[in-house]
Amino acid sequence: NLGYRPVRSRHFTHIGDMKWVAKYRWKETDYFNLAAKGELTLPSGKGPDADEIVDVPTGDGQTDLGATLIADGPLPINGLRWNAFGSFTYQSPGRIERRLPTSEQDILSADKESLRRKPGNMMGSGAGLSYEAPFGLSVGAGYAYQYLGPTHYEDGRFESFRYRLLEKELPSQELHSFSLSAGY
Repeated sequence: NLGYRPVRSRHFTHIGDMKWVAKYRWKETDYFNLAAKGELTLPSGKGPDADEIVDVPTGDGQTDLGATLIADGPLPINGLRWNAFGSFTYQSPGRIERRLPTSEQDILSADKESLRRKPGNMMGSGAGLSYEAPFGLSVGAGYAYQYLGPTHYEDGRFESFRYRLLEKELPSQELHSFSLSAGY
């Protein structure tokens, strides 16, 4: 069994990572609004467990620091507004216990080690339009893009290629999302 705990059904309740958020409105005029949001995520959740083959962590075991700039304002058509944002999140390095794959075909391994890990940072941006009719109906549409950089692991006591295999599990990722909304 390579040292993994047996797979079993289980029920649990755990707190996740704690996120502290502060918002500040810099400027508010009839034509333009500008705000900033800061976030601090603390690793208060249950991190990944290298001995669970099917693991459900409620946190990732490291601290994040993020900043977002938000702008919005009215357009010349009565009831129509635009908004846009840009964000960056720094994910701090830390230690995590991981099992090291032995090859690309065999990711299960008895070899585990406490590794120094640097998760990738995140960047995001988006824009949208919304319209509120005089009788209370509102509709909106938006687009958002998010990029997550790759995770890197420092080499340890095993062959270097095994740490590179581990990095392939969390490569850089991109997310594109479109949203539509309606309300009354």
